[in-house]
Amino acid sequence: FRSAARVQGVAQENAVVVSAVTKLMVEGFFTMRSIGTHALKGVAQPMEVFSVTHESTARGRLEAAGRATLTPLTGRDAEVGILIDEWKKASAGEGRAVLISAEGGMGKSRLVQMLKEHVAASSIAWLTPCQCSPYHQSTSMYPYIDLIERVVLKFERQETPREKLNKIEGMLVQYGFHVPEILPVFGAFHSLPPEAGYTPTAMDPAQQRRKYMDAMLRILDDRSRRQPLLFVVEDLHWSDPASVALLQHLFPLTDQLALLLVFAMRPEPETPGWRAMQAAASDFPHRYREIRLQTLSTDESGALVDSLLHISDLPADLRARILQKSEGNPYFIEEVVRTLFKR
Repeated sequence: FRSAARVQGVAQENAVVVSAVTKLMVEGFFTMRSIGTHALKGVAQPMEVFSVTHESTARGRLEAAGRATLTPLTGRDAEVGILIDEWKKASAGEGRAVLISAEGGMGKSRLVQMLKEHVAASSIAWLTPCQCSPYHQSTSMYPYIDLIERVVLKFERQETPREKLNKIEGMLVQYGFHVPEILPVFGAFHSLPPEAGYTPTAMDPAQQRRKYMDAMLRILDDRSRRQPLLFVVEDLHWSDPASVALLQHLFPLTDQLALLLVFAMRPEPETPGWRAMQAAASDFPHRYREIRLQTLSTDESGALVDSLLHISDLPADLRARILQKSEGNPYFIEEVVRTLFKR
């Protein structure tokens, strides 16, 4: 805490600065630049300090790390085979829904990343990746708002509200919506002021949520009728209730469309997302499948350690220490190896 207070003293007004240690923890999520090495009172060694300039577009740890730094997908051959097979069924017109459940660090996102890359390699498929956030559990429709802004329309930081609204309007025209009626709803959900170019709607919040939900369902329905569609929602345990309600309307579409729904979440029974998955398992058993990830075996954990360190003759006592501390959790293995490597 003392170091943090000293680093804070380096910051200019309305600026955010971090130490090198903090930079390593949040790298990829923010753009930062060095503002030099400073001798800080009470800190033994001069410390390099970084200024945070803006947030990146990364929506998860894997995106922040970048493709080149992804660890090998170890011990998940069976799960990979299941997901590829489910996609084959869906793309052939047999809609499917898959839940990948496991505690944190077990490789849910890594499996999803593999599937997204597999689907992206096909020119006939449409990929729709949604990401829930612990910071937006009270934001209605957040995963879909984020999807449209970051993935579909690619909002840029320097764009004006009017430019962003124009992008939304173009999308709505493309899907055949009556723009004067629906644009104010999208403008409000995407936090754009009326001054950007629309008249606020007279609908109450519940009516606006329903209108936005219906519009998203219409877009997804339209897309999946044109081409096979992979619809992904990661970290569903952090989803808001309204977003989950929309998902429940997607399950019946698996009986009609070339659609694969993939959800990744921690097994947290008290969350709306988990309850929705259990309902889907009951109502659509012919379409629904759950993959429960288990910890890696000792041999699989050892193989992952070897691939991370690129060392074939790792001392036996050090290997045993890594395996003991990580307990077969792939992310823990990465972190333990990273910690030892940086010492």
